[in-house]
Amino acid sequence: TSKTVSKVRKKTSRSLGSKARAMSSCCPPSAWPVLATPADYTPRGTDLTLAQDLPAYAVSPAEDAPSSSKSGVIVLPEILGFQGRLKQICDTLAGEGFHVIMLDCHRGQTAEGAPDVLEWMRQFAFDEVVKPDLEAAVEWLRTQKGVQNVGAVGFCWGVWALCKASACGVQLECGVGAHPSTKVEPFVFGRSEAEMMRNVKMPLCLMPAGDDPPVLKPGGEIASIVVDAGGEVHPFEEMKHGFVTRGDFGEPGLKGDVETAMAKMISFLEKNLKEA
Repeated sequence: TSKTVSKVRKKTSRSLGSKARAMSSCCPPSAWPVLATPADYTPRGTDLTLAQDLPAYAVSPAEDAPSSSKSGVIVLPEILGFQGRLKQICDTLAGEGFHVIMLDCHRGQTAEGAPDVLEWMRQFAFDEVVKPDLEAAVEWLRTQKGVQNVGAVGFCWGVWALCKASACGVQLECGVGAHPSTKVEPFVFGRSEAEMMRNVKMPLCLMPAGDDPPVLKPGGEIASIVVDAGGEVHPFEEMKHGFVTRGDFGEPGLKGDVETAMAKMISFLEKNLKEA
């Protein structure tokens, strides 16, 4: 809740060392900037509020689809709000037969313009904010949509959130993360990224961009943990961090790589949710 966020801000204001202070954001400097929501797109879903103050966007398979879907997906965005192509991505997943709910764990705030992005992110600690939000979303999917199997899709900060959730016992069947920022665990909260990833209890599909850390790519420590646990890692070396949600389709090759990333996302969700 917003009161909890305020308490967490005070609780976590301590310094976490020079390494954390040197990082201005969970995104690399070369990442794509904020992309405005496309003006020519009309979202299919509905804005709603969960747990009294948690903004969300929900969309389900079309009424004329064979909607016996028992699979749900929680979408966890970046630190920039519901901007860019996020609602289109949710609608695309619903079109593939998933009940989808996207959460704004940051309660309408964004890191855009924040003087200290790391300090801004510390407000949204896992135990006090993110975990209750995810649990509320899982409960909503089960009770309101009859979902049996729940997976998660994240972007940047959202990939940290879904990995942390699984590592801490939130019941998720699988997770997909594009341009992941699992480094939030050490840089923002001073804990081990590798230890968190070893504790993840679900298969993961990670899709790092070319400017994401080497540990996330084949042969790197985090990628190896994911693959050894039965997951997948698909690097997009020609792309910049943020390409799926906010990359400019005018950039050569970007639209095709976004379509490839979405196809891998949907395939992984289907394999681990619909066939579970």
